[in-house]
Amino acid sequence: MSQPIAKLYTGAEIPLIAFGTYGGGDDAATLAGATRAALEAGYRHFDLAEVYGNQAELGQVFSKAIADGVVKRSDLFITSKVWNTKHDPKHVEESCKKTLKDLQLDYLDLLLVHWPVSWKHTGEDLRVEGNSTPRDQNGNVITAPVPLHKTWAAFENLVDAGLVKHIGISNFPSVLILDLLTYARIRPAVNQVERHPYLAQNSLLQLVKDNGIHLSAYTPLGRPGKINNVSKEIIKEPVVEAIAKELKQQTGLVVNTGHVLLRWHIERGVSVLPKSSNPHRIKSNLQITSQIRLTEEQLKRIDNLDCGLRYNDLDLKTGTVRPGGRAIYEI
Repeated sequence: MSQPIAKLYTGAEIPLIAFGTYGGGDDAATLAGATRAALEAGYRHFDLAEVYGNQAELGQVFSKAIADGVVKRSDLFITSKVWNTKHDPKHVEESCKKTLKDLQLDYLDLLLVHWPVSWKHTGEDLRVEGNSTPRDQNGNVITAPVPLHKTWAAFENLVDAGLVKHIGISNFPSVLILDLLTYARIRPAVNQVERHPYLAQNSLLQLVKDNGIHLSAYTPLGRPGKINNVSKEIIKEPVVEAIAKELKQQTGLVVNTGHVLLRWHIERGVSVLPKSSNPHRIKSNLQITSQIRLTEEQLKRIDNLDCGLRYNDLDLKTGTVRPGGRAIYEI
């Protein structure tokens, strides 16, 4: 099965359908099983982060899959992220080396600055309460005076050392991207942001394309439930349901709205990070999405759903992520 891919500015290939590993409510065993299922289904791009607290468990999965001959390390594209409390250059290096140790790898394909905000470093282990989001007595997050140019220089040093093949950013607004490009010795390869039909971020997409930066989408299917007391679910949008029905009739494949939404991103050259613990859904997200195509007319019908609705808004005062509002990168 041929998977959709894109080329980074270095010429390296990045698979456009990745497997997201944010645990959410899943326990370690469930996530490990899902990741193994993803490997066996053919996923080769995996999106991780130190703050997710599961990299050691996932490292065991990758190590065993390689040992079992399921996949070669050279065929994998492994992404991780450095958390907000580790922006100081010495902590950047420590974070990267810890990630490599946990994952049992010699290098990462991509390392991202998770958010463009720096918080006080209170401990290496982010699973310890208070270490991932340090707060004062009033419950407000404690920031740290670490400028992004120093953090980025530390990321560039990781490339020089051979620990990371590509470096990138996450949740960066246009103005910070343009500023970063004025001092970056090594340009960011990727910017990972929230993106879905309710939040298409077309201006940001055009800006990164113009500067040779690949855009990657988390929360690509939106989220179920109410946002600001308004129930809106992209996967239940009549327009998307109609397109899924059209594609099912045209192809004979069991196409659902999730496949349509994932393909909408891919047709625009954006990689997606869907997550599931259901083996059947894991497989179909990759295989069905890789086979279908959307017409320009179908793409435009989905484009018209854009309403600026955000699911992940980082509150800079409390350090919590909440639905709705304007995020720091919506500029």
